[in-house]
Amino acid sequence: MLSPDRVRASRLSMRLPDSQIVLGIALISAVAASVSDVEPTGTALWDNVLAAAAGAVVCIAAAKSPRWPLIVMGMTAAAASFLTPWAIAGWVS
Repeated sequence: MLSPDRVRASRLSMRLPDSQIVLGIALISAVAASVSDVEPTGTALWDNVLAAAAGAVVCIAAAKSPRWPLIVMGMTAAAASFLTPWAIAGWVS
């Protein structure tokens, strides 16, 4: 019988083709985030690096995460954005 740690690790691991797809999507997400109009620090180069890193990390973390934390994260982001079309779409989906 498998231990709970081994079952959980096998459930959260990805196969090779899946990981390549996730890395491709993470790369696209990083590029899209780096060209966005965010300025967390006010320094142009550092802002692009931080945005790209955040875009890639969220994408990779979401690919390995169970479903419920993603739903809670999306609902929290929608609630924090107040009443906008994106918030309404987040609450409906």
